[in-house]
Amino acid sequence: MNEQMKRLYQVARERKGLHTPAEVARYLNQFQQTLKNWESRGISQKGLHLASEKLGVSAAWLAEGVETQARPARPSQQRGYDREILRETVLGLERGIKRRGLNPAPEKRAEAVVLLYEHYSANGTGDQNDIIETVLRLVG
Repeated sequence: MNEQMKRLYQVARERKGLHTPAEVARYLNQFQQTLKNWESRGISQKGLHLASEKLGVSAAWLAEGVETQARPARPSQQRGYDREILRETVLGLERGIKRRGLNPAPEKRAEAVVLLYEHYSANGTGDQNDIIETVLRLVG
């Protein structure tokens, strides 16, 4: 297996709890065959940049195993935000705002995102309508 892929699988396991190539492929939104190709040929430049963004490591480390000048972590990486949950949170909130015809101030929107994110992180993003309506009443 290509050394780059060993590093990719290592960081995916350590940082994201992904243990199989199928899980890594799904997380990176890639076909499993793409990862098989990377295993034999190395990761493409596009793949290096994608994986570095999603996994929070530098492309140089994935490519060569050496860290270049450290780049600061984005706030979402520092706090360990789950991008998928955050995405669902924002999209669900915006749908709820539109449905109710609201125009909350930016600080109220931010407060609602935090409340919803915390709820979804703890309980999953299942049925969203009830909790969105509750949060919109609280911050509205």
